Amino acid sequence: MEKIKGEVETLFLDADEFDALQNGVRVEGFSLKHVAGTRRKFNRKKFVQLGGDVQIYDLARPTVPTKAFTSIRVPGEPEETRDDE
Repeated sequence: MEKIKGEVETLFLDADEFDALQNGVRVEGFSLKHVAGTRRKFNRKKFVQLGGDVQIYDLARPTVPTKAFTSIRVPGEPEETRDDE
Protein backbone atom coordinates (compact mmCIF):
# COMPACT_ATOMS: atom_id res chain seq x y z
CA MET A 1 0.00 0.00 0.00
CA GLU A 2 2.85 2.43 0.83
CA LYS A 3 4.46 1.76 -2.57
CA ILE A 4 1.16 2.41 -4.33
CA LYS A 5 0.62 5.63 -2.35
CA GLY A 6 4.05 6.88 -3.41
CA GLU A 7 3.35 6.00 -7.04
CA VAL A 8 -0.03 7.76 -6.93
CA GLU A 9 1.58 10.92 -5.53
CA THR A 10 4.28 10.79 -8.22
CA LEU A 11 1.71 10.35 -11.00
CA PHE A 12 -0.29 13.35 -9.82
CA LEU A 13 2.87 15.45 -9.41
CA ASP A 14 4.15 14.49 -12.88
CA ALA A 15 0.77 15.40 -14.39
CA ASP A 16 0.81 18.75 -12.55
CA GLU A 17 -2.48 17.70 -10.89
CA PHE A 18 -1.40 17.53 -7.23
CA ASP A 19 -4.08 20.10 -6.32
CA ALA A 20 -6.70 17.62 -7.52
CA LEU A 21 -5.21 14.92 -5.26
CA GLN A 22 -5.28 17.32 -2.31
CA ASN A 23 -8.94 18.12 -3.02
CA GLY A 24 -9.80 14.43 -3.38
CA VAL A 25 -10.59 12.40 -6.48
CA ARG A 26 -12.35 9.16 -7.33
CA VAL A 27 -10.78 6.63 -9.70
CA GLU A 28 -12.82 3.56 -10.62
CA GLY A 29 -14.66 3.73 -7.31
CA PHE A 30 -11.54 4.33 -5.19
CA SER A 31 -11.26 7.57 -3.21
CA LEU A 32 -7.83 9.20 -3.24
CA LYS A 33 -6.80 12.23 -1.25
CA HIS A 34 -3.48 13.65 -0.09
CA VAL A 35 -3.93 14.83 3.49
CA ALA A 36 -1.45 17.25 5.05
CA GLY A 37 -2.61 17.46 8.64
CA THR A 38 -1.81 19.94 11.36
CA ARG A 39 -1.76 19.84 15.11
CA ARG A 40 -1.69 22.39 17.90
CA LYS A 41 1.35 22.61 20.15
CA PHE A 42 1.42 24.25 23.58
CA ASN A 43 4.25 26.76 23.98
CA ARG A 44 4.80 27.20 27.73
CA LYS A 45 7.30 30.02 27.36
CA LYS A 46 4.91 31.97 25.17
CA PHE A 47 2.04 31.26 27.59
CA VAL A 48 4.02 32.79 30.48
CA GLN A 49 5.19 35.71 28.35
CA LEU A 50 1.59 36.43 27.44
CA GLY A 51 0.60 36.60 31.12
CA GLY A 52 -0.59 33.04 31.70
CA ASP A 53 -4.27 33.99 31.31
CA VAL A 54 -6.60 31.10 30.48
CA GLN A 55 -8.16 33.09 27.64
CA ILE A 56 -4.71 33.64 26.20
CA TYR A 57 -4.00 29.89 26.39
CA ASP A 58 -5.72 29.32 23.04
CA LEU A 59 -3.71 32.11 21.43
CA ALA A 60 -0.47 30.43 22.59
CA ARG A 61 -1.29 27.21 20.74
CA PRO A 62 -0.10 27.70 17.15
CA THR A 63 -1.14 25.28 14.42
CA VAL A 64 1.88 23.31 13.18
CA PRO A 65 2.13 20.83 10.29
CA THR A 66 2.10 17.08 10.87
CA LYS A 67 3.22 14.24 8.65
CA ALA A 68 1.34 14.30 5.34
CA PHE A 69 -0.19 11.13 3.95
CA THR A 70 -2.26 9.91 1.02
CA SER A 71 -5.56 8.20 1.81
CA ILE A 72 -6.91 5.48 -0.51
CA ARG A 73 -10.26 3.85 0.28
CA VAL A 74 -11.83 0.93 -1.52
CA PRO A 75 -15.33 1.32 -2.97
CA GLY A 76 -17.97 1.13 -0.23
CA GLU A 77 -15.52 1.81 2.62
CA PRO A 78 -16.84 4.43 5.07
CA GLU A 79 -15.29 7.92 4.99
CA GLU A 80 -14.27 7.65 8.66
CA THR A 81 -11.93 4.70 8.05
CA ARG A 82 -8.28 5.83 8.01
CA ASP A 83 -5.57 3.66 6.51
CA ASP A 84 -2.71 5.97 7.51
CA GLU A 85 -2.28 4.83 11.10
